[in-house]
Amino acid sequence: MLLKDELDGFWIHLDADVCDDSIMPAVDYPPDGGLSYSEPSELLKIIITSGRAVGMDITIFNPNLVLDGSIAREFVSSIVEGLS
Repeated sequence: MLLKDELDGFWIHLDADVCDDSIMPAVDYPPDGGLSYSEPSELLKIIITSGRAVGMDITIFNPNLVLDGSIAREFVSSIVEGLS
């Protein structure tokens, strides 16, 4: 789908709450059985190499739920890995 000629581009929308509750407590509705950090990272690599991503937003991350910043660092690191 990402490589179809009629597709001019697409927006990436990433909710932090797709990650498993055991690694992502900084969301309002943590799912049981969600993704590991490496899974969205690998998906981002595939999506970015299509060359058609025009932008991205990241939502549903509540830093007030993990005050030491450790979850934010891990989550951001996984996103940076997927974008590089």
